[in-house]
Amino acid sequence: MSYTIRLRGIIVGRAELAAPDPATGARSGAFRPGPGFDLVEPLFQLSGPRYQHAMQALRLELLDDKGVVVPTRSIDIRDGELRVL
Repeated sequence: MSYTIRLRGIIVGRAELAAPDPATGARSGAFRPGPGFDLVEPLFQLSGPRYQHAMQALRLELLDDKGVVVPTRSIDIRDGELRVL
């Protein structure tokens, strides 16, 4: 299924996510940057507490192919891959 990642109405990118991993519940797939990716890309290079704080402040949203917000605990984009919990 196709998903969109959005930041306050701006499309950050899109991804086709695989079924959830049975052990962790995580879903992942290839990430395709959108018009707003430049706004958030530097934040995905952070680590530790700075990364956690940045992600909480961003409030990225995951939307399904119908535009409905999908609840998430975390959204991570690294090395061209989207990982969602």
